[in-house]
Amino acid sequence: MGQRGPRKQPAAIKIAKGTFRKDRDAEVPMPPGLPACPEWLADVAKELWRAIGPTLAERGVLTLADQLSFALLCQAWADYRLAVETLAKEGLTCVGTNGSPYQHPLVGIRNRSWANVMKACQEFGLTASSRCGLGKATDNGGREETMTTEAKAILGL
Repeated sequence: MGQRGPRKQPAAIKIAKGTFRKDRDAEVPMPPGLPACPEWLADVAKELWRAIGPTLAERGVLTLADQLSFALLCQAWADYRLAVETLAKEGLTCVGTNGSPYQHPLVGIRNRSWANVMKACQEFGLTASSRCGLGKATDNGGREETMTTEAKAILGL
């Protein structure tokens, strides 16, 4: 049987939300910093890496140890974009040899890539619900949004 309740969040996200408690939220410290962008990523994936990676690293959500999981998020985004662009050109259906239409194979790839992107975004606090209450503390106690304009444009926020 799986664990009950909501998934545990990283300490950095809890600190940003103001819900961090040392007695409950002990975790292994990870080396801070922005990991290097892997060379094998697609160009679209590298764009996403450069756009949101610095913001996540600044917030402490992305560490050097998160290179693989963040690379998978970026590559899933690139796969999604490629599928969407190809489907826009070729359409959602294909015609078989007997003349009957069937769903384009990229529809399934698009849907699976979107699900992978959303799951990974939740891990890094990049969805509205996982980002709720996040922000950079200001001197006056308020919250200041730290995501760059370019990152918001890429994510459609």
